Amino acid sequence: MKTHKNLFQKVCKFENLYNAYLKARKGKNNTAEVIKFTYNLEDELLKLQHELRSQTYKTGKYRHFTIFEPKERRISALPFRDRIVHHAICNVIESLFDKTFIYDSYACRKGKGTHAGADRIQKFIRKANSNSYVLKCDISKYFPSVNHEILKQIIREKISDNELLQLLDQIVDSPNQENSDEMQEAQNFEHKGLPIGNLTSQLFANMYLDKLDKYVKYILGIKYYIRYMDDFVIMHKSKASLHELKEKVILFLVSMRLIMHPKKVDIFPVSLGIDFLGYRTFSNYRLVRKSTIKRFLKGVKIKLKKYDTEIISFDKLMESFNSWEAYMDYGDSYNLQKSLHERYFKNVM
Repeated sequence: MKTHKNLFQKVCKFENLYNAYLKARKGKNNTAEVIKFTYNLEDELLKLQHELRSQTYKTGKYRHFTIFEPKERRISALPFRDRIVHHAICNVIESLFDKTFIYDSYACRKGKGTHAGADRIQKFIRKANSNSYVLKCDISKYFPSVNHEILKQIIREKISDNELLQLLDQIVDSPNQENSDEMQEAQNFEHKGLPIGNLTSQLFANMYLDKLDKYVKYILGIKYYIRYMDDFVIMHKSKASLHELKEKVILFLVSMRLIMHPKKVDIFPVSLGIDFLGYRTFSNYRLVRKSTIKRFLKGVKIKLKKYDTEIISFDKLMESFNSWEAYMDYGDSYNLQKSLHERYFKNVM
């Protein structure tokens, strides 16, 4: 298998760091740390470049917070300069890995995403026998469970640049650097977990489960398989075969130090529709997921209250509405949208 060298210097090039800075600041121009970094931009980038080239760069301290939509998640955010480094790395290595991924992996990839995945699952339904069955799976606590040693080995299958490998190892292990000395020294301590919030975590997560993708597609020979991060769907004409496949997939995941979510594994007829990527999809139409509608209604009430008290502007309010409308447009939701407009939007238009 071909490995790539001479990548580290590409990461460290001033032009690449500047492009990474532009990406990292997108949507965050008015935050204090971005304004401060931008004020002395050239000096800050040169300093970062020197730290990288001299291998004195150290990952900054994470800031942790919790979000509760669509479900509770612990987000770990790095300082702005670290986010620039992550963008600089992805600028160089993302395409090396992405071009080896299977076609039907849809999370965090250019030209993919939820809408493309929803179209693909509908195409699968139309192609499959109408009496086929679906195995729908979810990996339990995926990001916190990623094993660092396995991930590092996967990285080394493509990259043999020692300087870049040292930098990537540091980023992979950075969440554990905040643990206590006692925990680090524990005999059975296992380095694992990817911080939700790092750009590199998205790429690492896809690299890790690419092993599963290739196992299902090429070893098990499954034609109708699609994955979006830690959710995946397999379609087959035989229900009994899907039960066998489920056991094989469970064993494979165990070898990757992962486990299937016990309450989110299901086998059912295709005719019931497939609840995936925010829609319940059938052969000729797709419906917006009920839980998503509830979340939308909750969000609308919060945004309207903020608008009424002048916390957010009309443009910000409409930006939120338009994003939700675009989501619903992708489903068969004319009557739903009409009723929501009547109930919530007509008073602010």
